[in-house]
Amino acid sequence: MDDDERMDDAEDAPEPQLPLSEDERLVLELYDKLQQIQLEIAIVDAQKAYQSAPTDDSPEALAAAQEALLQARSKYKLRNDAVELIVMANPVLKAVHGGTNASPIERDLLPYIVKRDDAAVQVARSAAQAQKSRDALTDVQVETLRVCRRNVNLTSKLFDLAGQLKERKAVNWDGGEEALRVRDEKRKWRAVKGAASGIVAGSGVDWVSDEALRDMVLDPEDDD
Repeated sequence: MDDDERMDDAEDAPEPQLPLSEDERLVLELYDKLQQIQLEIAIVDAQKAYQSAPTDDSPEALAAAQEALLQARSKYKLRNDAVELIVMANPVLKAVHGGTNASPIERDLLPYIVKRDDAAVQVARSAAQAQKSRDALTDVQVETLRVCRRNVNLTSKLFDLAGQLKERKAVNWDGGEEALRVRDEKRKWRAVKGAASGIVAGSGVDWVSDEALRDMVLDPEDDD
């Protein structure tokens, strides 16, 4: 059975109730109450310090206050996390390793530990997949920008070619070698125009509103 199937089975299974004695429930309730009281004391102290401090609404003072708030919050969370880890470490070790001196409540922790570890693996896998998707999206965006830049350059060249074509059509050639050269260049131009019209149409440029580009895409090729 793979990790996904085990996770599905764990989700479908009824949630087991962890048996707790009255003393254990009381300890947990007192611990939660202690944390709440500590938080309330910290809030009261902060309010007193704020009221006694001189009022300063300058951007520098606000930035300093925000920094102090972030540091206080980080210290508070770090302390609580450290206490919880210390309290949890010994029962978890006994539950995982099945020590002979483990109490029944500690042995009952094992299914919860397995479920927690499975959830952590699933979260890590989802995070890795999300990162791959973000990387792929970034690659697509970079390639899109590169293609748009290339299309802009090609469109600029097409503007130049369209201007050259208008100039050549305005000249009355008398024939001879110059006429042969012009016909040869027209053949090359028709080949370029056939490829360029497709590029312009898919470049995202508003070619419909531009006469030269509209002629490039829609006008039939002439042989004169």
